[in-house]
Amino acid sequence: MSKTRHPFIQINATFTAEPLREPLAFWMKSLGLEFEPRFSAYGQLLQEALNPASESAVNPAGGFNVFLIRPADLGGKVDESLAAIAELAPRSPATQIVVLCPDKGDQTENRPILRRLRELQNVDLVKPSDLVVRYPVAAPFDEEADKLGSIPYTETFFAALATMIARRISVRIRPPYKVLVLDADNTLNGAGSAVRTDPTALTFPVPGAPCVPSPKTNAARECSSVFVRRTGKRMWMPFSKREPLNSL
Repeated sequence: MSKTRHPFIQINATFTAEPLREPLAFWMKSLGLEFEPRFSAYGQLLQEALNPASESAVNPAGGFNVFLIRPADLGGKVDESLAAIAELAPRSPATQIVVLCPDKGDQTENRPILRRLRELQNVDLVKPSDLVVRYPVAAPFDEEADKLGSIPYTETFFAALATMIARRISVRIRPPYKVLVLDADNTLNGAGSAVRTDPTALTFPVPGAPCVPSPKTNAARECSSVFVRRTGKRMWMPFSKREPLNSL
């Protein structure tokens, strides 16, 4: 009888990612998540994605394979590396979190990479701008550590990176939000009825755009509100101030 494998977090990086261990373990403990962070050997990102017996390949459902990519480290293996991740993602029962890490070079050069990663199935993509906006770090780069041990980032940035990874994992496994939309002026569907539906079936107005009041009501010229309920917490949120639920 084969031994049941418990889901874990497999970290694969184009640089030395060990400084991520402590802050990531901190967040897993703080969030009450029993995930063991594991690290592949230095420079083995491509092999982890290609080898059918690698830790990333055998990570079971509920696990997470994290790929930390600094494009400058790939050199001429950009296409090969992206193709390997693309091959792994659909056959892996675990979720792939691909983080395109910032570099000092021209970030516009990463656009073709981002386009290809967005097209992949079973991939949660974290862009450099996601990190900068959510967790800005004044001095993210450590040139000396990069030269000595291929550790390109400061301790503060690794803490921010661990926080982003923990956030994406938490969003994936926590109970989904239930949203009650009070659409008194038929802004969304025009049906004027209370229905239970998939969020993708709704047509949202432009955030902050004025809504035309119904001629039979005295509806305010402000988009309908959203009532979010999760684990006993309630929050009113007008469309003009809403944030996509998948980024909470």
